[in-house]
Amino acid sequence: MNQESMQVLTMLAESKITVEDAARLLEALGEGAARTETPQAVSRRGERQRRPEDWGAPQASFGLGQLAAMRAVGVDAAYIRELREAGFPDLQAEQLVSMRAVGVDAAYVRELLDAGLPPLDVDRLVSMRAVGVDGASIRALREAGLVDLNPDQFEEMRAVGVDAPYIRAMREAGFSDLDPNQLIEMRAVGVDADYIREMHEAGIAVEDAVEEV
Repeated sequence: MNQESMQVLTMLAESKITVEDAARLLEALGEGAARTETPQAVSRRGERQRRPEDWGAPQASFGLGQLAAMRAVGVDAAYIRELREAGFPDLQAEQLVSMRAVGVDAAYVRELLDAGLPPLDVDRLVSMRAVGVDGASIRALREAGLVDLNPDQFEEMRAVGVDAPYIRAMREAGFSDLDPNQLIEMRAVGVDADYIREMHEAGIAVEDAVEEV
């Protein structure tokens, strides 16, 4: 492998480029194995997300560039075996690199299942792990009274910082009937209990019935 390819893998390991960027660069340098591009499916809120069938056929072997990319983020035989035992027998090189890069392993898969989530696809596991969704955060939100959240909402809440203390503080500030989407929208723009108290102290009335932001 030449120096340029090593630089690509170094940038990938340091999260300076994405897995897709690294694959394209390695292929351009003659190190990557050709892959067939497939259309992406539209998922929540208009985002583009790949479904399991969009990844292509199961990969029985890996090219030199793919092996190097997997090695750069710590994908080894034991990691692949554990994921297969956890219900992911046919992962592509790109999926393995994405999962390993953010810390998705067999233990994390089991943790989410034990927390009551349904089986999730690779894209969802990667995105949830990337923002820090784990079994403890799921249980904490349920204990705070949000018992019917879906994976989208768990992920969005974690991404903007809606947690059990935030929910309790908002209730103490007089907002006891906020639904998950209202909590997400308010937290995303910085509305918290301190902000509401500042408004009250300034003589500004704040309704406890929140309209859509």
